Amino acid sequence: MNFKENEKKEIKQLYLSWKGFQRFSMSSSMFHIRKAEMEQLVYQDMSRPLSHYFINTSHNTYLVGNQITSDSSIDGYIRALKGGCKCVELDCWDGPDGDPIIYHGWTLTSKLLVKDVLMDAIKPYSFITSPYPVILSIENHCSPQQQDKMAEHMINILGDMLYTRPVDKTQDKLPSPEELKNKILLKS
Repeated sequence: MNFKENEKKEIKQLYLSWKGFQRFSMSSSMFHIRKAEMEQLVYQDMSRPLSHYFINTSHNTYLVGNQITSDSSIDGYIRALKGGCKCVELDCWDGPDGDPIIYHGWTLTSKLLVKDVLMDAIKPYSFITSPYPVILSIENHCSPQQQDKMAEHMINILGDMLYTRPVDKTQDKLPSPEELKNKILLKS
C-alpha cells in the first residue's frame, strides 16, 4: 500500500455512517441534554383527576442494597426524586428519644431519622423534575406519640408544601395534578 492509498483510507475513517451517527447521538451527552428537555415537557392533559394517571413509584426507597442487612440512605430518596419518581415510601417506626425512624422493620438494615429524610431529601428535591405532586407513602408502625412527632416534623419542615386542605366529601373525584402542583401528599 502506498502513501496515497493509506491517506485515502485514513480520510475514509473520519466519516460516520448513518447507523454510526445514530449510535453517537443516542449515547452522547447531547442526547442526555435533549432527553432531559423531553422529560420536562409535559404533553399529557394534567387536568384530569389524580387517579387517572400512572405514577412513577419507588418501593423501599431508602435501601441501597438488600432488604435484610443493607444500609439505609437519604441518597436513595434524592436519587429517586431526581429520577422523576413521584411517590416514595417511608417505613416509619418508633425511634430512640421519641423521634421516629425509617428502616425495614425487624431486619438488620440501618436506620434514618424521619426529620432528616424530610429536611435533606423530600423538601429540597421533590419538585426538581416537575412541579407535579409528590406522594409520601407512609408505612406507619409508630406509636401515637411518635405519630404526633412525625406530623409535627412534617408541618414544621415541609410547611406550605404539605397538602393540608380537608377532604371535600361532596366531590366524587380527586383533585388533578395541575391543582396539586408543588404539593406533597400523604398516603398511609
